[in-house]
Amino acid sequence: MPDLDDLFPQAVSEATDEELVGELQRRGYLAHKPAPAVKPVEHDISRLKGDRIRLGVISDTHFGSKFQQPTYLVEHLRYMAKRKVEAVIVAGDITDGATKMHPGFEYELFALGADAQVAVAAEVLVPEAQRMKVPWYLIGGNHDYSHWKNGGVDVVGMLARESEWFHYLAPRGDFGPGDTPNFLVPGVANSRGSIGHVQFGHLLVQVNHPHMGSAYALSYRPQKWIEQLSPENKPNLVLMGNFHKVLQLDYRNVFALLLPSFQAQSGWMASKGISSYIGSAILEVGIEPKGLAPSVQVEWLIERVPRENDWPGGS
Repeated sequence: MPDLDDLFPQAVSEATDEELVGELQRRGYLAHKPAPAVKPVEHDISRLKGDRIRLGVISDTHFGSKFQQPTYLVEHLRYMAKRKVEAVIVAGDITDGATKMHPGFEYELFALGADAQVAVAAEVLVPEAQRMKVPWYLIGGNHDYSHWKNGGVDVVGMLARESEWFHYLAPRGDFGPGDTPNFLVPGVANSRGSIGHVQFGHLLVQVNHPHMGSAYALSYRPQKWIEQLSPENKPNLVLMGNFHKVLQLDYRNVFALLLPSFQAQSGWMASKGISSYIGSAILEVGIEPKGLAPSVQVEWLIERVPRENDWPGGS
């Protein structure tokens, strides 16, 4: 019979990281390891003509909020289709989140709970994705993550299963329809900074949704973010959600955008003196960077007057 000392190393080597962490936690320990760099999702550029790609970028749709702006969103997506974008990137906060986001938050929602908010998002986004017939790349935001904290549900993973065109840039890589529903496994939800990467030829795009508040100087957050990027997988382009602002910045050979939203200023935002820009962007970017950075052209699509009560039952 083998000695237990011989069996234990073998058992450990064959166990998965999740099994080992689970066992440590059952014994009362807290196990932590910095998440490794995620392998970028490769976008198929075989049909691309030339060395430039056009991308539609949206963020912070906040489905379920009484301040959502789905009519504008659909108009923007259909304009993007006319402009023949090759992909759509969604930078988090697809849903408005659980009622525990802050006191009184439930009064700003018309759809309560993860299932209801995902259903509202799918009702708007799935038909548009089917019309456009281009890949969509999605991450979660802090409002999406509130559903995970509240009930262990990854709403972005749920939404990704609603359309063949949706690809969830989860920490374990691409996640789409038909894949194992690993978004139900603890630790898989896209929570730590809500970050994803897509490779378009030689162009590396990072899309992120920092879980932090805005700064008075709009450039502060993207500058600090870029300063902390690791040199070995430094992206050419950074697309940043969360702040509901409009800014483009070229810093340390990285081109960064702060993205507007599709949510008007809510009562909570007004009480904190926080503004909310409504809109999106279309980027035309070189996929074969020459020198230190690719050539980028930005078309901002900004709505100056929000639509009131743009939700079912609004009046």
